[in-house]
Amino acid sequence: MSIIYRKKTQLLADYAQQVLSNFNSDVIATLNRRQVPTSKIVSLESVYQIEINLEDQVNLILIQAILKKQIEAVAEFLRDFHIAINGQRTSIFQIYEVEIKVKNYFQCNLSFLAGKLSVELSYWQMLIFGRYLSTQRLKNYWNQGKHLPKSSPLRQLWWYLNPLGEFRYNLRANLWQTGAKQATNINKLLSDYAKINIADETSKKNWLSGAIEVLQSIINEDKLGINLAEIFLQQDEETLVKFLHSYQHNLTDSSYLETIIDAVITTINQVISQEKSKINVKMFGFVNVGNYHRIDVELNFNFGNIKKYLELVPREVEIKAVLFGFVNVYTVDDITVKAKIISSLKIDLETAACERSLQDLQLI
Repeated sequence: MSIIYRKKTQLLADYAQQVLSNFNSDVIATLNRRQVPTSKIVSLESVYQIEINLEDQVNLILIQAILKKQIEAVAEFLRDFHIAINGQRTSIFQIYEVEIKVKNYFQCNLSFLAGKLSVELSYWQMLIFGRYLSTQRLKNYWNQGKHLPKSSPLRQLWWYLNPLGEFRYNLRANLWQTGAKQATNINKLLSDYAKINIADETSKKNWLSGAIEVLQSIINEDKLGINLAEIFLQQDEETLVKFLHSYQHNLTDSSYLETIIDAVITTINQVISQEKSKINVKMFGFVNVGNYHRIDVELNFNFGNIKKYLELVPREVEIKAVLFGFVNVYTVDDITVKAKIISSLKIDLETAACERSLQDLQLI
């Protein structure tokens, strides 16, 4: 590629970063409405990078205008991606780079590897028809798992791995609702403490014992393995106030909630792998065809103690079939994760956030 082409592609890359920067106000406004503080939102241009890669024989001048539209569509996709994950990073299928490739062939395609999403465009379709992948088409392709190889079992499980999918969206919403509710209770405790005369020892002690009772009603001490009263009765009121501030933050910290969601995903996989499936098929007839597919995917992440605050009931599948006749055909596709699993999932956010706050203050 000539020096002139390199300069032009660099100018397009600079343009892409500027478009990303321009979308930050949209991200902040949306996430602020979700009670995510601006200080916790990472800017688009600091997380994502858009690269331009042109194959030989591609005339940049002829497609420059349409290429800018593609850059804008990619930036909009990343904006919506960033909003969906609450301005944080997710350890599963986080996008860091988007490479826009223009090639001499006749179809568009998506692929994903190691944090890089490749958007492959047909030079001839761009040149003749002015075609590119709009924001909506990018979303549709991503949500359908078209960036994954057709042979990959992950494509079958994409409904719960997808950072933009309904499963993770509902988890975020439920966790946020739970955290916000308890954060309100903590805020009342802090407000009550602020009204106490600092010299009134009796009021301070009454507040301390009352605050401990509230915490014990929220937190599962058996799972925590700690008696909160024993810890805080040995401390002064200021220590408990510091803990409450930390606890309130952890209950609604978007990055921490994403960590819990990632732990949920791996826990689902591990629990489902222990399920019992019973297949009992009896067939009688002239032609019999049987087919049973089982897809398992192994994901390995380390989430420390978070997993002990997740409860997931494994399902048991029992399939019985008796077939008789001239032609018998049966098919069983047992993909190990189903949407109904959400109903048997319990997340003890309150206790998990409590443990994190105790560790932050070195109280355990």
